[in-house]
Amino acid sequence: MNDSTPEKDSMPDMPLSPLAKARAVLNRSPEERWSRELSSSDPMREAGAALALGRLAAAKGDLEEAVRLLGRAASSEEPTVTPRALVQMVPALEALGRSTDADRALHNAEASSDPEHAPDVILDVSAILVRRGRSGRAVRVLESVVKAWPDKDRATDDGTGLVRAIAALRLGNLLAERGDTPAAIPHWRLAMRANFPAVTPQAALRLADASVVEHQNGGTRPPAEIEELYRVAIDFDHPSASPEAALKLADFFLTKKQAQLAINEYDLLLELGGDIARRAESGLELARREPQRVEKVIQFARSRTSKVIAGPKGVGARRVPTLVVGAGTGGMYLMRDLGDPYEVVGWIDDGHEKDTEINNVRVLGKIDDLPRVLATRKSTKAVFIAIPTMSGAQRRKVVEAVLGSDPQIELKNLPSMFELRRDRNIFRQLRAVRVEETIGAQSMHIDREAGAIVRGGSVMITSAGSTIGSELSRQVAHARARYLSLIDSSTTALRLVLGDLQRHRDYKRAHGVLASFDHSDTMLKALKMHSPEVVFHVGGHAHAPIVEDHPLEAMRTEFLGSWNFARLCGQIGVKRFVFISNDAAAEPRGVFSACKALTERAVAHVAAEFPETDFVTVRPGSVYRSPGSVVEIFEQQIGDGGPVTLTTDDAKRRFMRVELATQLLLRTACAAESGSLYALYGKEEVAIRDLAEWMIRMNGDQLEKIGIDIVGRRDHESRLDAPAGPREVEVSSDIGEEVVEIELEQYPPDVVQMTLETVKKAIDSDDSVELRNLIGEGVATLLDDERARCANLIMAP
Repeated sequence: MNDSTPEKDSMPDMPLSPLAKARAVLNRSPEERWSRELSSSDPMREAGAALALGRLAAAKGDLEEAVRLLGRAASSEEPTVTPRALVQMVPALEALGRSTDADRALHNAEASSDPEHAPDVILDVSAILVRRGRSGRAVRVLESVVKAWPDKDRATDDGTGLVRAIAALRLGNLLAERGDTPAAIPHWRLAMRANFPAVTPQAALRLADASVVEHQNGGTRPPAEIEELYRVAIDFDHPSASPEAALKLADFFLTKKQAQLAINEYDLLLELGGDIARRAESGLELARREPQRVEKVIQFARSRTSKVIAGPKGVGARRVPTLVVGAGTGGMYLMRDLGDPYEVVGWIDDGHEKDTEINNVRVLGKIDDLPRVLATRKSTKAVFIAIPTMSGAQRRKVVEAVLGSDPQIELKNLPSMFELRRDRNIFRQLRAVRVEETIGAQSMHIDREAGAIVRGGSVMITSAGSTIGSELSRQVAHARARYLSLIDSSTTALRLVLGDLQRHRDYKRAHGVLASFDHSDTMLKALKMHSPEVVFHVGGHAHAPIVEDHPLEAMRTEFLGSWNFARLCGQIGVKRFVFISNDAAAEPRGVFSACKALTERAVAHVAAEFPETDFVTVRPGSVYRSPGSVVEIFEQQIGDGGPVTLTTDDAKRRFMRVELATQLLLRTACAAESGSLYALYGKEEVAIRDLAEWMIRMNGDQLEKIGIDIVGRRDHESRLDAPAGPREVEVSSDIGEEVVEIELEQYPPDVVQMTLETVKKAIDSDDSVELRNLIGEGVATLLDDERARCANLIMAP
């Protein structure tokens, strides 16, 4: 008896189960599946397989095989396959030198295409015709597609709407190129109305350009309509059309002698980098200095970027000798990405010895040696700082060396690690050195633990387009929050912050909500829809002088809106609510500071009402570039030619960069207990006069030319430069040197509730005189027993 096991090859094939057959089919490659379809009994499937395999062969460079397969697909006479196969054959036949066959295929593709059901083929045909210089024929072909559009007033959802919109855009462009702009305008309008993000902004931009020309030639088109067209192009956030539209809108503002509006647009474009930023920077610089010389500004801005460097590197090119400060990783990437006309001729680096060669470029010295290097190398035309973590003191040495050598040297630096975008091209991220980057000994490093409270969670930020709100959005996204909802009442602010997160930070999980936080019904819907676990409430009004003249609006939004919003968050069950106050609340002397102070008390009161939610208040100190900050004011005054105004000659402030303030805010929000109040306080004191003089010098101006005036303090301005007020107690914290816990004097809950309700009634009554009195009384009751400190509040406006 033979009990041996039979060989595997001799075993009969077992039939596959239906599941196994399905898996086998799914595991085949697309090419394998299409090859099987070639022998199908269904002519439609066979033709489709030949078309797909022909495209694949063309992509691989097997042109003969591609022509054979595409010819087989074309011969099927299937109406959805034949024209597509014919148009695909054209480039393959051209590459093989068979121009007569290519012409025949193109003619047959056009003849067999239905502009209503196969507009994509007509689009391909028109592109080939344009490439061959037959734009007149291309116009007629595209017209057939546009005329076949069943509903020209809206986008269709049958899959061909986008193709038809592209056809309308291209038709308009071709007509304009042929000198018939009036005929192009209806087609651009049609493409814009289709409302496709890939088409609408480009069409709006072309319409706006045409309207500008008409306006300049004496047309009756109102400037508001031109601005609206540019705004349409901007708001779609198209990678090329939107920044171009913003730049042209700024140029248009200049032609209308609206210099400040132009400056606003130019400012927004500086973050984009590249050619757009260079054009914007040129326009911005001159708009601030000579806004009345409009035409010269525009011509100069355009001429700076229209110069073409002829020939390859080193052949007929005008080279710009460039020093790079920092031969580390940043310097290596920058050297890699530098294009014409820059040529790195030397490194400045503290970590390498002089004459060391790195990438065939010599190290010429350390940062302290830069004045000597510039004195001996007078041909240097550009200095780029490539150390994102460089301290302010070191960066100032570089700036002083350049200013002392030749203020005309182009000086730029990489932004801090907080601001670096996920852009492979480092050169595009170079920008002008900012004053706050040259002050202070500390360098800026990212604290990975600061964002622990938001990592993996759902976060909501109000006033997300503000200085702190936008930086908070960036750092929360960097900390890998699972979901981010951004609240702001400004479409421009939302567009900018969302665009920055999605385009430059590669963060796709941010959602914008166009709303004001003081609208309770809207905010309740937003809270229910987005279900945030952590809410950062940045608040609203920030310009203290304007707020002083509008106490009702300020208190309605800042105080009442924030109080109601905090209660909504408690009702919904938000885990943590962080109110971002202001250091002016430490010593209330006006409406703005009183708003913040009373809101702090209201948030602490809500914390007792909703114990399941942690309510925390953080007061950032003086932040560079916050709205109305001295840096912003000084820049404007210097740009206008002076003078720079100081309140007192001996004023001092402990400033903090917004990146550091935001990181400390996140760290504090993570560690604080419910009902607590913290203040962020800069370690390094800055004399305001020294700051003004340094900013004048950085701008390339002389102090005598700009001038400095002492104007005295306004009544509502704080005299305090400390984290805590006179009636507050500072307590050291373990969070960081710049973080101070503030202990507020405790009052019975019924006293707090009564005071808050009294102020609320005055707001509801729309009586600004009574409101000022009640604000002063409320501040005196809850914050300070000395009524005299609030005297400027208790009076009619």
